[in-house]
Order: sequence, then C-alpha cells, then structure tokens
Amino acid sequence: MQVEFEQRQLEKSFKSLSTLTRRFGRRAANNLGKRIKELEVADNLSQISHVPPPRLHALTGNRRGYFAVMVTANMRLVFSGLNHEGEKSLVKSEITAVLVKEVVDYHD
Repeated sequence: MQVEFEQRQLEKSFKSLSTLTRRFGRRAANNLGKRIKELEVADNLSQISHVPPPRLHALTGNRRGYFAVMVTANMRLVFSGLNHEGEKSLVKSEITAVLVKEVVDYHD
C-alpha cells in the first residue's frame, strides 16, 4: 500500500530513524518503522492483522472514520484508509493507501 502523511513535519520525522527516536523514543521509533513497513508491503488493509503486534482496529468516538495500529502499550499510529480512487473508505479490502494522521497516546 501507499503510505502518505497529513502533516509534512510528521512525514519528515519518518525519513530518519534518529529523528523518529528523538521525537518518540527508541522503542516507539523501532516499532513505528515496523508498522510503516507492514503497511507498505500489504496490498490492502485486510492483510494487516487485528491481533498483536499490529493490532489493527477501527476507531470510534471523535476519531471515528480512522484506523490505528499499536506502536507501544499505549501509543498508536492513527490513519485513514483510501481506496484506489483516493477517497476515504472503511472497507479494509478496498483500502489500497493510508493517510497517516498522527502518532498519539489517546488513552489519557
């Protein structure tokens, strides 16, 4: 899948492991790299597991319409799914690209 970013600053952070480490810590940076690689290798979102470590899940409440994968115990990589026409979609088998919104601990 294609991985894009909503914010240019976040995209820049993902270009370098050292920048990711400074921003999120060593463990989170390593896991973020793994999650992004898993997304890039998959043909569509249905190929990403809902069991740990990725633990893909749809979000609810004020983050409805987004998905997340686990980075650390509390930290998540939050993104929306895009179909082949570039439109937002919630159907995992139709999602061929993701738009990363944020890396966040929304459990606070």
